[in-house]
Amino acid sequence: MHACYGTVPYFRNDKKVKNHDSGALRVEELEDAEIYWGKYIQGENYPEEIKALKINKPIPNSSKICKQSPFLSENELRMIKGRLQNANLISALKHPITLPSNHLLLKRIIYDSHEELFHSRVSATPTQIKEKYWTIKCRQSIKYTLRRCIICKRLKYFPGKQSIAPLPATRTVIILSSYGY
Repeated sequence: MHACYGTVPYFRNDKKVKNHDSGALRVEELEDAEIYWGKYIQGENYPEEIKALKINKPIPNSSKICKQSPFLSENELRMIKGRLQNANLISALKHPITLPSNHLLLKRIIYDSHEELFHSRVSATPTQIKEKYWTIKCRQSIKYTLRRCIICKRLKYFPGKQSIAPLPATRTVIILSSYGY
């Protein structure tokens, strides 16, 4: 995931990049990358909704997110208003970024959080994802992604037990011994 986020400074042609070492990414770079990829994905998947939000018009009723009360943040990222608006939390927790459920980046985010939770089941992964992102059919996307986790597949299925084959008929014939009692 960091490799994907690390490409953003190079797209923007920043002068800072020339002085940047190839070590770990800084927090600012990760935040800029998250904003960049969020805008890119939202612009690709929700162009009508973003256009309507920019000119303060209502979102079309045919949109899947019209009932979720979306708004544009100062970074022009589309976010969802939730019930935590009056909570004493940072903005990222109160207003998650909206991502489409079938996008490759969301699947990668799901898999990364699944690995961070030590390959936990479907019930634990949505909690971590919903801290920053909101998507329609989140649970369904998580199930789809986790079904493809190779480590979980190995842990889920046990090796088969070999059943004992029946003895052949020649070995089951009773032979009367000559020393009969």
